[in-house]
Amino acid sequence: MVGAWRRWADALVYPPPEWILIEAAIRPEPGDISKLELYKMLLPHTPDLGIKPDQKIRMILLYAIE
Repeated sequence: MVGAWRRWADALVYPPPEWILIEAAIRPEPGDISKLELYKMLLPHTPDLGIKPDQKIRMILLYAIE
């Protein structure tokens, strides 16, 4: 049950010198931008990644257009 409350991005790419955080959606919603902001805030606090404070994090919202 606790796992249902965890947050995760759709993709995380690390080509030096920056991290790329990707959220994908079929239909874009205003909340998707808030999700990206939250993930960017949480990313440096993820111990498994070892992100340094001076590393740049770029956010991308990927969505379909009819």
